[in-house]
Amino acid sequence: MLRQIIPLFLFLLLPGLQQPIAAQIHNKFYSDVGLNNVSEGVFVSFAGLTTVQFGKNTVGGGLRFNVAGNHQTTVSGYRAEASRALQAGSLPLDLTAFVVVSPFSDILRETNRGVTVSTHRNQFFFCLGTNFRTYSYNNKAKQTYGIDQHTRLHEKWILMYTVRYSLKPPDSQWNLALGITSADYFKIGHETNPMLHLRGTYSSGQRFRFFMDAMYQQAGMFNISVHYFGFFIRPGIIWQLD
Repeated sequence: MLRQIIPLFLFLLLPGLQQPIAAQIHNKFYSDVGLNNVSEGVFVSFAGLTTVQFGKNTVGGGLRFNVAGNHQTTVSGYRAEASRALQAGSLPLDLTAFVVVSPFSDILRETNRGVTVSTHRNQFFFCLGTNFRTYSYNNKAKQTYGIDQHTRLHEKWILMYTVRYSLKPPDSQWNLALGITSADYFKIGHETNPMLHLRGTYSSGQRFRFFMDAMYQQAGMFNISVHYFGFFIRPGIIWQLD
């Protein structure tokens, strides 16, 4: 995974490394608790993500762990990302490159590599990007089952998007937002299967911000067949270090 993300880091970060800049560290911890059509009961996971911001540049990464449910792996997600803040006239932009690896079974893993551009305008947030997905057998599967051909399946140019509206400006002490998205931290969905996202936030001083998400997903949102797939709630905290 490092070989995949390092060139993206360098492309985004080198223009801003000409002089030392004080860094800000953001730690995010959350838990997902929910149900869906394939979970066979309640699932619970825990995730932690850390980003380091210095000037216009940010690098980060995180892990997701399965706690309860019908999972075959303990660690179910790895994420690495790099971003750079840009300006298009009066419009602020964030260009982000990421790699997400999800070993969702003991023989098969999913790898997503993508780029997004995001911006905020008043209380609106917009994000648009593309993603390349690869399903592949791991070495255990290749050796156990003698698989030496067709070990990978690729999907290219998957559209990613997020549209969200907040009741108050982003720096408010409390806020409530409603949006729709095709991507999460460790899960990149298909364009036609977005999630409805409701988020509440509350800031306790300058260092701590608490949030509660409710996510609801249907299968085939924009297709003829539309039916319930699943939902989860996500309590979490953001801890900022200067």
